[in-house]
Amino acid sequence: MSNLFRAVTIDVDGNAEAVQWDTTTGTLTHLQQAVGGLVDLVALHEHVTMWVNDEGIVKGMPMNIVATSIARGFGFTHQPYFGTAVFTGGGDEEGETLGLSEQHVEALMNLARLAQLQLA
Repeated sequence: MSNLFRAVTIDVDGNAEAVQWDTTTGTLTHLQQAVGGLVDLVALHEHVTMWVNDEGIVKGMPMNIVATSIARGFGFTHQPYFGTAVFTGGGDEEGETLGLSEQHVEALMNLARLAQLQLA
């Protein structure tokens, strides 16, 4: 079984990047580094989870308009999201976070580009 894990990060300027992590020691450290602190998850779909900084608004992080737009597309319209967002797959039967499939990476990158176009 491979320890390579695919995710998509979107910063507050709307820049999306497909990333690949070696998760031999788990995913939490990678997620915390990407969002700049403690993580909070938003289960957007069975196969897509968004991770953001748990204290993003309290720390004064800028709103992530692109990530918020993507979340709204999944029906999460109740709040904005702040700071860098990381998109991963859902969870397995043991609750471990899964990486994204190539198709989900492509779809999220396209959604990010569309959100940027709408905001331009």
